[in-house]
Amino acid sequence: MRGEKQLKRGDAPPAEGTVDEEAGAKAPAILPESEWVWRLFSMLSAHRLFTDRGPQPLSITDMWSLAQIEELSTAETRFFREVCTELDNVFIREMSEKLAKDRDKENKKRNKRGPRPVRGRLP
Repeated sequence: MRGEKQLKRGDAPPAEGTVDEEAGAKAPAILPESEWVWRLFSMLSAHRLFTDRGPQPLSITDMWSLAQIEELSTAETRFFREVCTELDNVFIREMSEKLAKDRDKENKKRNKRGPRPVRGRLP
């Protein structure tokens, strides 16, 4: 991810009310009893696939595997899967919007330079 802050294993969620300078938004409160979900989501997200189209969704298999490694109960696994899926949807939407803005910015720069010269042809 170019220019993005990458969460590292064990990163705590942002403190409530802190401002993300790039997004200009305040971080929501994360209840202490739910910090484990953020920690596990961050772990999975740090290993997600990125293509030229942007970030790819986290797989249910990866969520389930991590739940097994962490020895979550059935209820915790369901909760984790539901919350992780919602977090993932928000992450993908936000990253896709940012990547689209970056592409638009790059296209504007490219258009200011004018058309590319055609190689191999004489006027």
